[in-house]
Amino acid sequence: MLKILHKVTGLISLILILLFMGSTIYAEISENIVLIQKVKSLIVWRGLFVLIPCLIITGAIGFKMFGQSKNVHVLKKRKRMPFIALNGVFILIPCAIYLEYLSFQMLDSTFYSVQTLELCAGLINCILIILNIRDGIRINKIKKSLLS
Repeated sequence: MLKILHKVTGLISLILILLFMGSTIYAEISENIVLIQKVKSLIVWRGLFVLIPCLIITGAIGFKMFGQSKNVHVLKKRKRMPFIALNGVFILIPCAIYLEYLSFQMLDSTFYSVQTLELCAGLINCILIILNIRDGIRINKIKKSLLS
C-alpha cells in the first residue's frame, strides 16, 4: 500500500508542478490580466494545499521504504530530495505567494523577474522529480529481477 501511495503522490506532485507552469505560461501568452490573476490565485489558494502534502507524503514514504539502503539509485534519490524540498520551500512557495500579490498590483519588471525565477525553479524541480521517478523504476526492475 505504501508503495502505491508513494507512486501516486509523486506523480500527482509532478503533474501539479507541470500544470502550474503550463497554466502560468498560457496565461502570460494570452496577456489576459484577469486570467493571470486567476491562475496565480488558484496556485496559491488551491494548488499548494494539494502539492505540499503530496511532496511531504512522497518523501516520507520513500525514506520509510528504503531506510538506510545503500542501493545506488536509492542514494541518488535521497540526494535529490533536499534540493527539491529546499527549492520548494525557499524559492517556489515564496515566489507563488509574492506573484499572486503582485498580479493584483502591477505586472511590471519585478513581476516578470520573479515569474522567470519561479518558472526556472519549477523546471529544476520537474527534472529532479523525473530523475527520481526514473531511479524508482530502476529500483523496481532490480527488485523484480532478484525475485525471479
